[in-house]
Amino acid sequence: MTNNSQSVKYVKPHLAKCIDHVREGGGPVIITQNGATVALLVNAAEYERTQHAFAILKRVVMADKNIREGRVYTHDEVFADARKRAAEIRKAKAERKPAR
Repeated sequence: MTNNSQSVKYVKPHLAKCIDHVREGGGPVIITQNGATVALLVNAAEYERTQHAFAILKRVVMADKNIREGRVYTHDEVFADARKRAAEIRKAKAERKPAR
């Protein structure tokens, strides 16, 4: 299978062959119907890498937006807030402990 674009009509009876192509590193199989792309058959590991990359990119875009909108904090502010929250959690746990 040298052409990575296949019709649904071809893929249906040859699905195992298409999966082998993808699994063996032959790249994704573009599935078409009536000449239009309708699906993509990709290696599961490659799909996971792509999803991970998109998640990282989404965080970068969100961080850039926060920076542009002035929502930034110094290290001192972040750690002071973390210490405050930790103290509040410790206090709440201590108040829930039954007296012995």
